[in-house]
Amino acid sequence: MEDLIWRYIDGDCTDDEKKMVESNILNDPAFNQEYQESIALNAFLAKTSFTPMSQDFERRLNKKILETVASKTSQELLPRTWIYGLVILAILGIATALRFQGTESSYIPLLQLDEKATNMVAWVVTSFLVLVGIDQGFRKWILLRKHAQISLF
Repeated sequence: MEDLIWRYIDGDCTDDEKKMVESNILNDPAFNQEYQESIALNAFLAKTSFTPMSQDFERRLNKKILETVASKTSQELLPRTWIYGLVILAILGIATALRFQGTESSYIPLLQLDEKATNMVAWVVTSFLVLVGIDQGFRKWILLRKHAQISLF
C-alpha cells in the first residue's frame, strides 16, 4: 500500500487507484495514518536542500558500488569453476566421440552414431557453449556499463 500512497501523492496512479486511496483515507485509520506520515515526509523533503556531494566522494562511491555489484553477479547460477569443468567435460566428450566414431563402442553399446549425427551433436554442444559464453560476457558488459554511468545527483 505504501507504493500506492506514493503514486497517489506524486499523481501517478489511475482513476480507480485514486478512488481506492481516497476511500481508504476516509475509512481506514491505519491507512490514513500512513498517508499523513507520507505527506509530512514529502513536505519535509520538498523543503530540505541537499548539499551536492564532492566529485571525489561520488567517484569513490560509484567505484565501491561497481565492485560490490560485480562481485555478486559472478555467483549467478553456477560458480565459474563448475562452468569451466562442464566445458572441459563437454570438449573431452566431443573429442572422444570424434576419436572413436565408426569403431565399436564397448562402454556405450546402445549409442551407435554415424558421422553426421556425431558432427551434429558436436556442433550443437559447441554452439551452446559459445552462446553461454557470449551471454555471460554481454551480461557483465551491460552491468559494468550501467554502473559506470551512475550519478546520484
